[in-house]
Amino acid sequence: MYQAAQVAQAKALGIETVEERFDDDVKLAAVSAKIEAWNRDPRIHGSFVHQPMPSQINPETISTII
Repeated sequence: MYQAAQVAQAKALGIETVEERFDDDVKLAAVSAKIEAWNRDPRIHGSFVHQPMPSQINPETISTII
């Protein structure tokens, strides 16, 4: 629900959003690769990370990658 509100607010402000969902068994390498690709993409200016994350993914590690 919180994510839907963020997307709706962004749309109201004319901000394009991209949503990426991962399976519960996702590996850190896959998440890291996606974030690093976004970091290189000049069209992307920010990231929201929603929790909880799968137990094998450390939120602090994700924040560091971003």
